[in-house]
Amino acid sequence: MVSNMYQKEIIYMNLFEKNNKISCVGYLKQEKKHENISIELQVKSVPNKFTGNFAIRIQGISGWKEPGSLTINGGSGIWTGSVSEPVIKAEVLLSDSYRIKGESRNVQPDAMGIGTRQEVRQVNNQVKDNKENKYSAATAEIGENKQPEVSEEIEENKHYGANVEVNKNRDTVAYETVKENKLSNNHTEIIANQNRHSDAGIIKADLENKEQLKVINNTRRSSKVEASPLYESKWEQLLSAYEQIHPYGDNRTYIKLEPKDFIVLRSNYQHLVNNSFLLHGFYNYRYVILGKEKDYYIGVPGVFYEREKMVALMFGFEAFECEGGEAEEGKFGYYLRKVEI
Repeated sequence: MVSNMYQKEIIYMNLFEKNNKISCVGYLKQEKKHENISIELQVKSVPNKFTGNFAIRIQGISGWKEPGSLTINGGSGIWTGSVSEPVIKAEVLLSDSYRIKGESRNVQPDAMGIGTRQEVRQVNNQVKDNKENKYSAATAEIGENKQPEVSEEIEENKHYGANVEVNKNRDTVAYETVKENKLSNNHTEIIANQNRHSDAGIIKADLENKEQLKVINNTRRSSKVEASPLYESKWEQLLSAYEQIHPYGDNRTYIKLEPKDFIVLRSNYQHLVNNSFLLHGFYNYRYVILGKEKDYYIGVPGVFYEREKMVALMFGFEAFECEGGEAEEGKFGYYLRKVEI
């Protein structure tokens, strides 16, 4: 049985006119709770001509079902419910020509802890049969902020800790865009490595005194044999033990960390070792940063885009900062969230 550690997936929902994609207008979140899969479907920026109740269709292993209807008013709407099996495809029927739809590309039924291997193979074959001619590269848009052209396969899965393998036969421009933004790692690699790193992250001890600071030096991945001298504060001790970096080109000093180093955080922040957005950034750039300003912040390296910012917020990273201080589309920097040490 495949591990059921992966409990949640974000599926991006796109507005189509017949087979032509117009824009990204929302998301469907599915999350395993007890024996059922809870669903949250949310849309916004839907054209105002679509107002009222619209049927929701969801496909699982057993086929298509209509679990309810989505009420859209002023371009926005939200629906919540539950199903007994993971969502493979979902769509909202707006008219004969228009519909909102999305498709899972990385969550197999067995990954939710539901379904047999035979059922998993059935789903894989179904996805494979439709993969070659179902989607084409298109321009994604949230509100009025257009994003670089990428393949539909990548647009639906590039976030929420859900990366996909780039199809080598897709548009060259799409491939280069994803490569530049460091968003082409396979999601299954992240999930597999979560197991590898979680043991290092779950530490009950609270590193508050000098004896605990010795543990930081002794557990640091380094070729040093002798421990660094003890300092008055824990932050000074960390500065002496880890590689320092000036991420914004000024005098602010941060240190480089890996997920296994999260023992330096207070115990109630060590769960970040399993944060999909953080792991996504780490596996692309091989480090994250920790720094002290008014508060302590942990930073995930990445490129700024409005869509990336939205996903970062979903995973608890409330700010973005880069050299020069002004966030611009396509600019490299760090997605930040407060922590305690």
